[in-house]
Amino acid sequence: MSQRILVDTGVWYAMFAKRDQHASALAQKSEFLDSPYRVIVPWPTVYEALRTQFVKKPLALGRFENYLKKTNVEFLEAECYRDEAFNETFELSLRQNRPMSMVDCLLRRIMSDAELSLDGFITFNANDFRDVCSARKISML
Repeated sequence: MSQRILVDTGVWYAMFAKRDQHASALAQKSEFLDSPYRVIVPWPTVYEALRTQFVKKPLALGRFENYLKKTNVEFLEAECYRDEAFNETFELSLRQNRPMSMVDCLLRRIMSDAELSLDGFITFNANDFRDVCSARKISML
């Protein structure tokens, strides 16, 4: 069985938009985005990635579309995490002074799910995920 790697939205910008400041860092991580790894793509990260600014770049958009059609990409329905992520966004951002987007809270919920097998997580925002990755022994890439 191949390793299952979860990917944060910012990685898509770095990988396909080329103007992103993280492009050079991503070059070292791109090996994890190819076979033999299963790349887990939660639908909310796709919604976040396909924002107006990104879809106005036809070359980047075409590369992203081609990537998402690869056989090692697995889309993950995330509706079951939605309500907890929604509530956590307000709890962390308003009451705990730890601002975090709803998609980041949703990714944290996904990683916290013991029934979901994950081996690695690729992000440029390690601080928001270090605790949950450590608890589940998910490698941060």
